[in-house]
Amino acid sequence: MTNIYLVRHGQASFGEDDYDKLSEKGIQQAIFLGKHWQQLSKNKVKKNAPKLNEKFYAGSLLRHEQTAEYFFNGLENNKPISITTHAGFNELDHVDVLTQCNPQWRSFQAMSTDIEKHAGKSKKELNQLFKQAFTQAMKRWVSGDFDSEYQETWFEFKQRCIDSLQDVINQQHTKNDNEKLQDIVIFTSGGVIGVIVAQILNIENQEALTISQQLVNSGVTKLVSTKQGLRVNCLNNYSHLELEGYEWISYF
Repeated sequence: MTNIYLVRHGQASFGEDDYDKLSEKGIQQAIFLGKHWQQLSKNKVKKNAPKLNEKFYAGSLLRHEQTAEYFFNGLENNKPISITTHAGFNELDHVDVLTQCNPQWRSFQAMSTDIEKHAGKSKKELNQLFKQAFTQAMKRWVSGDFDSEYQETWFEFKQRCIDSLQDVINQQHTKNDNEKLQDIVIFTSGGVIGVIVAQILNIENQEALTISQQLVNSGVTKLVSTKQGLRVNCLNNYSHLELEGYEWISYF
């Protein structure tokens, strides 16, 4: 049996030119997770707690790499731990998804500016309009009716995520019988986690979007890989943020 921890990246720099880098809040979220992980590893009562001897993977996006970096900074007496970069865990191309829905939406920032220009609403209302517009763009992509317009179709993205997870599981299961299987930690994005969870639970494609939209920055989803297959043990655990204060909880 292998435990697999899917860690969503910390808050990115929404509204800035470089969305991919972590915001100050995102950095702190990752540090909080590292500190919490360290504490759990010391808790001998919880036999399923992480042991800090896991095999670590991260997508190749900057926000994945930085989340891993600051996670390790949060560990006490942290030692350099090798992280395997695996681009299969990269997020969907949101720029392509947005632009194909509306050519003016070249980025989250451009989309937000366009909505604000035409709406003239309060900040709360603008956020709601943004979520609705982004959901519209995602549903168009997932529908499969416009596949020829996208660089990566929904089906291709979904298959990439599933294949990448199976790839890292297979790497563990190629160990000799006398070698102990390591748990796996993967720093990735909400879209990837949503797709994987939906596949395991046999949920419809559109529902995978709902799962992704509920995932908190730096939240942890735990899977268990057994001979019978994969199962979801825990979804979107962000207790490390709740312990620090609800102001640390974010979704973008």
